[in-house]
Amino acid sequence: MATKYIVSLLIVMLITFRISAPVGAAVFAPYNSKTENTLVVPQQQNDEPTYADGWNQGYKDGWCYGRGYGCYPAYPPYPPYPRYGEDSYKGGYNRGFLQGIADHKAKDPN
Repeated sequence: MATKYIVSLLIVMLITFRISAPVGAAVFAPYNSKTENTLVVPQQQNDEPTYADGWNQGYKDGWCYGRGYGCYPAYPPYPPYPRYGEDSYKGGYNRGFLQGIADHKAKDPN
């Protein structure tokens, strides 16, 4: 009984969804006459660090700058828009570092 149910469920799934390519190479896509011959392939992620990654790390490092061992950094705020020419990881890190120092001094002047 359970086997019949599983087989019928698989048949319904195969009718409703189609496999675009060998397993692992593509994604299940709903059947649509417009996309019948379209291969759906996941986009590769960009592993290069961004301005926001630099901002987050710089803010944490700036928050703990000169505080010694055992400093727990605050959660970084949302990064501001980069200024012209500082849209790289290094630009975000430098700006986040300075903001982290300023925010920590404003919260704890000691």
